[in-house]
Amino acid sequence: MIYLTGRRLGPHQIRSAEFDRCWRGLAPDQVRSHLDRVAGEVERLHRHIRAVEADGDRIRQALRRWQSEYAQRRPADSGPRHGGW
Repeated sequence: MIYLTGRRLGPHQIRSAEFDRCWRGLAPDQVRSHLDRVAGEVERLHRHIRAVEADGDRIRQALRRWQSEYAQRRPADSGPRHGGW
């Protein structure tokens, strides 16, 4: 039986799902094939999420480095600028 836990659903959970049997149920091969296809898509999405999170971390680190370098280069006596460039 499938239980919802509130956590991210993983491909293994989809592939290993068990269903109750009934007399006029669905074709098990078709259900298994569909679940395998869904699990593959979830797996692809998880990889994409990890890649996007890694890119976000890389961009945040680069921004922090740039901000630190900019703060060190900026003259101390120049206050905030108002108006144009």
